[in-house]
Formats: sequence, structure tokens, C-alpha cells
Amino acid sequence: MKPEKFKLDIEYDFEFMLFAISSHEPDYKLCYKLNQALNLDLHKEEPLELKNKNQADNLLFSFFIYVEDEEQLEYNLLSNKSYNAVQSNKPVTTSQADLFGDSEPEVSGQKGFLINELSAIDYLLIVRVPYDPEFAYELESTIKQVDSILNVKYVDVNELVSKSNLIF
Repeated sequence: MKPEKFKLDIEYDFEFMLFAISSHEPDYKLCYKLNQALNLDLHKEEPLELKNKNQADNLLFSFFIYVEDEEQLEYNLLSNKSYNAVQSNKPVTTSQADLFGDSEPEVSGQKGFLINELSAIDYLLIVRVPYDPEFAYELESTIKQVDSILNVKYVDVNELVSKSNLIF
């Protein structure tokens, strides 16, 4: 007799605001500039690790955090592009195989994205508060003023396919 299988459906509540940021600055410089502009104290934490079934290694994303106790706000700055190259588990599709007819795993490093739909975006700023249009507009306007930020836009988390990657 086969054991009965159950599927667990969990509805996550995405009660935060998400801003997509394009910038050529390295993460630590962007973090410094955002700290200055927004009067924050973002500091580096252990990288966010994401498992991808098509890759041999986990993807690593830089992660900065600041918690403002008085107003109960939390800011997270994450790189959208992994900073480690990983090997693919998928076989190479070439006409040549090795001596025994087996194909080898890809040797070229691949970069992964935290949010695949936003592959043109460099960083994600998460502000853990319910959506407030006025606060979102003020924050977006202030971030746009930072030199070296090419673009910033508010993103509705509920429209993202890979939004579950933002649960940590």
C-alpha cells in the first residue's frame, strides 16, 4: 500500500514594498550612498543563499539590512544577480561525447537572478511595511536623487512569478 501524499498550499503575505534599482556601483558603494540619502545604517549580513535545481551550487546574493526600532521599519538591500558563478547540472548539448558516450556537465560559469523577471535590474530594496503610496513615492524620489543610480521603480510583488525567492 502506497503512503498517502498531501500537498501543502501556503499563502504568503507579501506585506512589503519592493523597489528595483539599476546601478553600476558595487554593492558596498551603493549601500553607502543609500545610507547617506535615506539616513539609514544598512550593514552587510551573511549572503542570501538560493538553491537552483538546474545548478550544482547554490546562488549567493549580497544582503544588507537596517532595522529602525522607533518606527518598526526594516530595510533590506539585495543584489539581484548572484556574485558566484555556478556549474550547470544540465548536460552539454554538443555532437561530441566523451570516450564512453556520456555528456559532461557545462564548465562555463552561469549567473543566476534572485528575481528572474527583473534580470535587467541590479539591486532590490525591500522596505518591510504595508504599501503606502505617499511613502513609496517619497522614497522613490529620494533614491532617484542618488548619483550613480540609473533607474529606480516601485514593483508590485504580487505580479512577480518568482516572488517566493523574497521569503527569507
